[in-house]
Amino acid sequence: RQALPLMAPEAAADEEAGQKELCAAKGYPCFLNCLCAPFVLCYQSHKIYCCACFFTYVYRLLVSVCCCICRSMCPSCYRYTDKAFPATAKSIGAWKDKSEADVGKEIEWQRAVAYFESKLTAEQSKEGVRVKLFEDGVEPKDVAQGGLGDCWLISALACMSEHEGLLRTIFKTQEFNERGKYSVRLYDGRAKKWTVVTVDDNLPLLKGSTSLLFAQPKGQELWVVLIEKAFAKFCGDYASLDGGNEIWAFEALTGDPVHCLLRKPEGWIRHDLAHMEGAIRKIGLRKMKEVYTDEQTFGLLRTYIKQKALLTASIASDGEQKQDTGLVAGHAYSILDAKRFDKVSLLQLRNPWGSFEWKGAWSDNAPEWDKNPKIKNLCKHVAADDGTFWISLEDFVQQFNNVDVCQRSKGLHDLYIDLHEGDGCLPHCTGPIKGCSWGCCKFWCMCKGPRCLYGHTPPTGKSAEIDTGKDDTLLDQVGATMQRA
Repeated sequence: RQALPLMAPEAAADEEAGQKELCAAKGYPCFLNCLCAPFVLCYQSHKIYCCACFFTYVYRLLVSVCCCICRSMCPSCYRYTDKAFPATAKSIGAWKDKSEADVGKEIEWQRAVAYFESKLTAEQSKEGVRVKLFEDGVEPKDVAQGGLGDCWLISALACMSEHEGLLRTIFKTQEFNERGKYSVRLYDGRAKKWTVVTVDDNLPLLKGSTSLLFAQPKGQELWVVLIEKAFAKFCGDYASLDGGNEIWAFEALTGDPVHCLLRKPEGWIRHDLAHMEGAIRKIGLRKMKEVYTDEQTFGLLRTYIKQKALLTASIASDGEQKQDTGLVAGHAYSILDAKRFDKVSLLQLRNPWGSFEWKGAWSDNAPEWDKNPKIKNLCKHVAADDGTFWISLEDFVQQFNNVDVCQRSKGLHDLYIDLHEGDGCLPHCTGPIKGCSWGCCKFWCMCKGPRCLYGHTPPTGKSAEIDTGKDDTLLDQVGATMQRA
């Protein structure tokens, strides 16, 4: 089938022309943005933090009153049930090539609150530990794959968790919902528009098991399992998530331009994502004219890292396979940093598993670090089994053959209020005020507001400039600091 023409994602449906564009510092001349900046900054800070804080308390009050009435009058109607994606084998799909009847015999469903409360110890119950949408922020270690081959999605989430605001703004529902109703915003690349996917908190388990069947959450937080369920509904069922590509996940989660670099005998060749007719996840890769050497590709990665793009690297394989090198084929790694010195060029990667790392040169306990103390200090290297490791460019190009790139939008996406969902009555009640105060402090005192609104350039989808700089000057500064110490 012919791939559809690839176009830059359109603006989100809720970003209309006119006043909203001006308030987002988009689409107007520089002089007009400068003139309106004080008013725009005040408007955005009140909207993102103060209004969100106020309406959170109003919503909590209404929910506590209305839910109390609903629970007493109609208990069966109190909990939200998603009839479009029911808690049946139909929503699981052909998992492990089993029939719907066989899947139904092996699977059971449980509400999130009941599941998480069953995991609490007596001491935690006494302390008032709550189920939360987000618990203590968002980190890569929050993400763990379950019994489904959706590493492509889990890896994309782990990579995006490096930029916390990205994952928070995906949710239309900003905190734990007592009715179990959550809305997630995903981008439909075929229709080139955003769509809101609403799901309930019914989660699948194997019968007789005490663990969730698919994505594994950390602690008492829900965001990982809810995003996975929203994707399952978006694509048809859970089985439809088995096998995929990170760049499609990046596009669905951000709506931003994506492409990949594939290593071939002639060099690293850019391929753009192309949507094809058929299922929502039916995609292809369109080969482009850009071809890069290993050194040029490294320079591209340095530029993308400076632009805070989302980057993953992988080794082509039919399935996940652990290798003697400490790497996993068919598995995606987040690319975190790139350093270039006269002696060596290094890349920092993270395994979303949080363990099982590269064992070659420049690995955690490799002798290269002790031989190059300045590089060790500049890279802030710490030997720890946390999934994060350094690898030389020479080893990287020998091991990896695919790099996925999402040139993410910056700006309002990076501004959000953390409602600080806490355990116990007092922390829970004061969380929004704490989030509003800290958010306004960063917005004004740390200049995050002006930087996010006016200090960025929207992504165009074109390849970035190749960075040719080196970090040896920084090595001299590190050496001087070490001597003074």
